[in-house]
Amino acid sequence: METLHPFILFDDAIAHRATLLHGYAGQQSIGAAQLHTLDQVLRQGWARRHYAAVLIPYEFGEALINGGPSGAGALLQIHWFEQRQTLTGDAIDQWLEDRADRQDPDAQPAGICGLRLTLGATDYATQFLRLQAAIARGDIYQINFTTSQAFETYGSPLRLYRLLRARQPVPYGCLAALPGTTGLDWTLCLSPELFLRIEPEGVIRTEPMKGTLPFQEGDDLAAQSDALRSDAKNRAENLMIVDLLRNDLSRIALPGGVHVEALFRVTRYGQVLQMTTPIRCHARPGTTVADMLGALFPCGSITGAPKKMSMRYIADSEDRPRGIYTGSLGYLEPQETGLGFSGCLNVAIRTLTLRPKRQDALACDGSMGVGGGIVYDSTTSAEYDELHWKSRFLRTLPMSFNLFETMRIENGDCDLLAEHMARLRHAAAALGFQYDSSRVAGQIRQAIATLDPTTTWRMKALLSPDGQCRIEHAALPAAAAPGATVCVASRVLPVSDPLRRFKTTWRAHYDSDLAAAMVSGHFDTLYFNREGHLLEGARTSVFIRHQGVWLTPDLSLDILRSVMRAQVLAQPQRHLNANRIELAPITRRMLQQADRIVLCNALRGCIEATLAIA
Repeated sequence: METLHPFILFDDAIAHRATLLHGYAGQQSIGAAQLHTLDQVLRQGWARRHYAAVLIPYEFGEALINGGPSGAGALLQIHWFEQRQTLTGDAIDQWLEDRADRQDPDAQPAGICGLRLTLGATDYATQFLRLQAAIARGDIYQINFTTSQAFETYGSPLRLYRLLRARQPVPYGCLAALPGTTGLDWTLCLSPELFLRIEPEGVIRTEPMKGTLPFQEGDDLAAQSDALRSDAKNRAENLMIVDLLRNDLSRIALPGGVHVEALFRVTRYGQVLQMTTPIRCHARPGTTVADMLGALFPCGSITGAPKKMSMRYIADSEDRPRGIYTGSLGYLEPQETGLGFSGCLNVAIRTLTLRPKRQDALACDGSMGVGGGIVYDSTTSAEYDELHWKSRFLRTLPMSFNLFETMRIENGDCDLLAEHMARLRHAAAALGFQYDSSRVAGQIRQAIATLDPTTTWRMKALLSPDGQCRIEHAALPAAAAPGATVCVASRVLPVSDPLRRFKTTWRAHYDSDLAAAMVSGHFDTLYFNREGHLLEGARTSVFIRHQGVWLTPDLSLDILRSVMRAQVLAQPQRHLNANRIELAPITRRMLQQADRIVLCNALRGCIEATLAIA
């Protein structure tokens, strides 16, 4: 695995053009109270021939407008880079693929698991009704209320971004890997919304986005676009925010210089249709970046109207800081003409933030903000549903593996069928597979009914992401002779890997290690992680008796939820003649000192083994 260095990729997947900044030169942060120093800081960095990437969290705007919290989470960040590169066409995807291969030579699939909305329906309804009452009183007339989706990721963030980019190409995307507390923190932004485009001669463009409709392959694009464009609620929201942005722009524009170019433009972005209204103005001579942010940030499309009051309600109502979500990502560069600078800043929606679980780990904890505009005639159910389908693109990522269960069929029955079905249901829900439990269980029972009950069978049920199930079976060979041995794999596994918790067909590394162990006469091979803790075998779970105490690794080590392991833990007396089993870290030395080792899986039950001496 190659160590990656910080970079940021500003990615227009519609025009197939991207700007890559690399050669990290450091970071500067500015609080709202110091906004007036921003242009001087930029000029000093440009004088060193560095390139500026700007990250502005929503809370910077809260501090700017309402004097909200001004801590580290509310700082505008300028990340400086020494090199700039333009990528076009297939070169963008090739660059992403090359970096992903360097980060993860094993090419583990990338994806999301455990996606969950952080705000439950009841709590959402409570806040929704409170905000709607404020609209009824006239305190505000539109507000953007948000929460977040929490999840974990597996595989390379670069591969995950490639999947998302292919699924939802947008003009204002961004992939950033910047220094964090546990290595590189990642921002994967799939934003279709422009905050500010500052042109060299001083023309400023913005394109607020209000109005969203789900869209799927097979839908009538023209009819759906007309439906969104003519929807009274969405038109009202769009007009309110257009008026707000026109007012904000007028603070820096030449007199009479603000122009609405086209009302209610509808564009498809992946699985949604979005309605936008482009607006432009010509800035007054001498307008600075600080002037623009002071007049316009945060973008009114993600606050509500009037902006100041809606932001107060947001601060009192939302369950989490927004961070970069609904803030802005972009770049600024010097110019010899016009205002002396140009650049492009997006509205950071559809934005995933990932933090590695461990130093240099691929596995990350992630979140993505999601929300919608509330007006007087909004309904709780419709707005809460909107949170789910706005993040549907995270649930429908293509996956290159299947889930499977391997079952023992004996005397015409599977004693642990309910446990296998429960594990499959858990994995499908976590990984976003479609799954009809009763249909799959019915297929398995039908397959069992066709088998000779006098023979013991090995049956495998393979579930594809679309919910289709395939059944395979074969006669189970006789049990291994007493005196089975187990070896330790030379391959050391990462400390964190959410995909390890599930039984998937991405297991070529396990199969090759197991095949090598079996050539040497061993029943299985055991894995340790990089912190030196025992995990499991290529095909079994592990129990050891060390200094008179039975031990087994804890599920927190990202090991499989073994069906047979659960049986042993539930009935230790029956399976191990033990009163209790402790979940505890097991080191190599403890494994070597164990006076008993027992392996188990659902096919073979419990197998006494001895450790082969390396």
